[in-house]
Amino acid sequence: MPVMDGFTLARHLRSAPHTKLIAIVFLTPKDETEDRVEGFRAGVGVYLTKPFEPDELVAIIRNILKRVGRTRTALITLIGNEESKEEIFTRDEKLTDDECDVAGPVARGLSNKEIAVELNVTIFSGRTLSYHLRILPVFILNR
Repeated sequence: MPVMDGFTLARHLRSAPHTKLIAIVFLTPKDETEDRVEGFRAGVGVYLTKPFEPDELVAIIRNILKRVGRTRTALITLIGNEESKEEIFTRDEKLTDDECDVAGPVARGLSNKEIAVELNVTIFSGRTLSYHLRILPVFILNR
């Protein structure tokens, strides 16, 4: 990576409110114990060294996604059902007001049509919904 190494990137991701919960998987040729320890201290959840088995990487990613799903379900159960709970959404300062309006429904898993109805817009209204739906999944990482 030309600008910063992976350890620095991991520390940056962990320090920012909108990225601190992202699962970080390192895939690296660095296989010394001190490298692995530095990775875990930087916030890496999984540290795989090259060469790696693709099946192992797929299994790890599936496990991470299942754990996120179980965590989400447990939180919804603790807070109450999804319809009655208040939305918890941390605003990313890089998002516009329109993008933030769309982020909540995207995070709840609504379809494009459902989002359009909820926001009282058409799917093809210029740079509004269709544009935001293309860029927002990059920012919404809790699904």
